[in-house]
Amino acid sequence: MRVRLRRLLDGARATSVWERILAGLAAAELGLFVAIGVLYSVPTNGDSLVYHLTRVAHWIQNGSVHHYPAHYAAQNEFSPLHEYNLAHLQLLAGTDRLDGFVQLLAVIVCVVGASEIARLLGGGRRAQILAAAFTATIRR
Repeated sequence: MRVRLRRLLDGARATSVWERILAGLAAAELGLFVAIGVLYSVPTNGDSLVYHLTRVAHWIQNGSVHHYPAHYAAQNEFSPLHEYNLAHLQLLAGTDRLDGFVQLLAVIVCVVGASEIARLLGGGRRAQILAAAFTATIRR
């Protein structure tokens, strides 16, 4: 354990000021998202209230993920991966207060994945940090 910690600290010391600034900005953005998720974690937009959360509540109530009958076309056309994730999170946590963190986890996975793809393509530390920083700041 001490050897791993020593290697991590030595790697942090070897980074440039520019890399530390980018990593700090990414950490600040992550901290902001976590604060928003804690303060305003229950989704209140129409999209969530109309079909995401109702489908999850129906599945949990019935104890299965069978087809959820609805008149809303998007609910029947789109694949329910987000709802599967919400159902698992609600069942594991025992509450719906963490529903806002599913997207945050997806952002973290995308940022780490972009950094790993940059490494697999032969990029150095700077390329990995740039890929992670660009991915973290992309908004639709």
